[in-house]
Amino acid sequence: MKLYPDITLGMLKNGQEAAGRIWLLLHYIDEAGRGWIDENEARYRLTHNQSPLRVCGRRQLRKLLARGDGLFWRRDKGRLWLRSTTKVSAELSVYHLNRHPVALPVVALLQGIGLVRAHFYAAFHSGRNEKSKNKHQSKPISRARLNQISQVSRRSQQRYEKLTAVIRKNNFVISRRISARDFQEQAWQRGRAVFNFVDYAGKMGQKGISYIAWQLPNNYLGPHKPLPKGRQKRMNRELADLFMKGMTGNGNELVQEDQPGEGRRFYDQAQSAATTYNRSPDQDVFWRSRFGRADRFQLWYVLPAQEES
Repeated sequence: MKLYPDITLGMLKNGQEAAGRIWLLLHYIDEAGRGWIDENEARYRLTHNQSPLRVCGRRQLRKLLARGDGLFWRRDKGRLWLRSTTKVSAELSVYHLNRHPVALPVVALLQGIGLVRAHFYAAFHSGRNEKSKNKHQSKPISRARLNQISQVSRRSQQRYEKLTAVIRKNNFVISRRISARDFQEQAWQRGRAVFNFVDYAGKMGQKGISYIAWQLPNNYLGPHKPLPKGRQKRMNRELADLFMKGMTGNGNELVQEDQPGEGRRFYDQAQSAATTYNRSPDQDVFWRSRFGRADRFQLWYVLPAQEES
């Protein structure tokens, strides 16, 4: 099943993951692509003890169908008319699909709602996986940022990552050669993340030289396979049209801080990092080093932000 991580984040942020799961399953049941499901068929497929897609009881489904009415579907004369991906995105205040869709096994939607939430969260990490030199990797992201875009607490993030086998990797920055004054200034700016890195192996130059270093946020490898974006560009145009026509007047706040490309500071190549830095030298810009234990951690270089004159 194709899953859009931006939409599942919207479900988590709006507390709609239970009804959202039903919407995904109804689309799965609608194999013919008619855009609607007979309500009796939906009730049997999702609640009957003998059905392989059973996820809840009849009473719970009745509550979920009422809750999702107008958001995920429209009920009319015994039919559930399923709303499109773009219209559901708009209602959840997801104005742009940034990340790759991922492949989610249907069986994951049939588990307890806690595990479903975990997969919805982990899909975000899977959608950020970038293929580089035959290895999938992603850019660092902080726990605070993850909480901001998903409303999932730090403790729940850690629990969801464990449940879905999300791989976490540490990131460290190697900066300039150290002096007592430099180290003190960096410690004031970056707190306890700063430490003294001694290059015993001579990877950076002369052996035994000390450098200022600090730990960056982690990056994560999600458990789901990223899929091609396919029609995503067209869907984003449709989303833009929907918001221009007033679809945002649903009482939800737009997630303006997650615009594509905004605030990008991490690059695979030094040249790309330098280009960004030349345009905006008021923030740190990072690029990956060529060494480091890929299975354990990633090292980064930095072009430090220029101080205001």
